Amino acid sequence: MKSFLTVFGSFLFSVFVEGFIRVIIIFYHKGEFSIFGISSLPGVSWAIIILVSILIVSWLSGMLTITITGFAPVKHLLSLAVLFMLWRATEIINIYSSDPLWYLILSVIVSSGGLYLAYLTQKSNVKAS
Repeated sequence: MKSFLTVFGSFLFSVFVEGFIRVIIIFYHKGEFSIFGISSLPGVSWAIIILVSILIVSWLSGMLTITITGFAPVKHLLSLAVLFMLWRATEIINIYSSDPLWYLILSVIVSSGGLYLAYLTQKSNVKAS
């Protein structure tokens, strides 16, 4: 039960933080809020900021999951990756006609890359200790 709650809690944390970052950007530019995609963002530079935030939040969620569970990091990261991919699939289904293909592809790659970086960080910490 602890593993399930940790993975699901980490996923909800990442969705919340990504949404909060979008809210900050939209309120700063006084635009309309969209939980998905980049069509409501004021420019490409903000889309890159969203992608960087996805990377950081994915890495942070992965590290949170690994730290709390303490065992079988690959299994827990794969569970978190499945939730992230379902979230990204929902995003792609909702915005595939309005947003550029490069954003859709990069959001999946960056999200997976954040989890892979969390695994590499955990692996290097285990070797160091």
